[in-house]
Amino acid sequence: MTMRYGEAVAKRVLEMAIPGACMVFRENQSNMEYDFDLRLANGKLAAVEATTSTNQAYRRTIDRIYGRKNGGSCIDAVECKNSWIVFTPSNEIGKIRKAVDGYLARLEAEGIESFSCIDRAQCVQDLCADLKLTSGRAIPSMVAPPEIHIQFSPPASAVCATDPIKSSEKEMEANKKKLGNAQKNERHLVAYVDQVHGQPFAALTSFEPPTEFPRLPNEIAHIWPITEVGKDHFVVWRGSKTEKWHTVDLPKVPQESSTGEK
Repeated sequence: MTMRYGEAVAKRVLEMAIPGACMVFRENQSNMEYDFDLRLANGKLAAVEATTSTNQAYRRTIDRIYGRKNGGSCIDAVECKNSWIVFTPSNEIGKIRKAVDGYLARLEAEGIESFSCIDRAQCVQDLCADLKLTSGRAIPSMVAPPEIHIQFSPPASAVCATDPIKSSEKEMEANKKKLGNAQKNERHLVAYVDQVHGQPFAALTSFEPPTEFPRLPNEIAHIWPITEVGKDHFVVWRGSKTEKWHTVDLPKVPQESSTGEK
């Protein structure tokens, strides 16, 4: 079994967060077994299950926008004189590809080079309502004919500091059996929150965790919601049966990859 991206991030983070620790990937996971043996500095072994927390609806929309079989995120402009970049949370990508060129040409005829769904111009309101775009702007064109670039933008919604905890609780329920089968005193669940996951990702990177104990089932002793915001830049929360939620400060210089990383 090959290590997935979220698992590789989990390995990197825990080895940075726990001095002397080594995460060894378990390639044979055919019988509901956990992902890693966590070798601690004192020689003891702990069990780690790593999972990815994402928004499947957003992921499907992104696949429809950027997937080559659907035509990709870039189309030639025929009526537009400028290249454009437009943003949408909609999965009606086929409709956008067919019609957006004509709608943007009408904006150009009105002298409009950028727009938002809150603008009052009728041509903008028509564009946003019919194609479910949220914003867009003309960009310098380096090619002929000009191009229109479609980008995913999740719908705006309120963000709460408990959002990463709620998403982690869902992962607990889905993965507790694997850790419950482990014959280890220490059992860790790492929930990698990817950037597609809207509110949990925004909260994890914007707020401090609440000062309360996590609600953990008997099968799980430690919970780690984690994400990344750049190369070697991770955001990490942690809680356990004996520790309240808190952020984990990682070393500034990442450790070298250790045994088991693919």
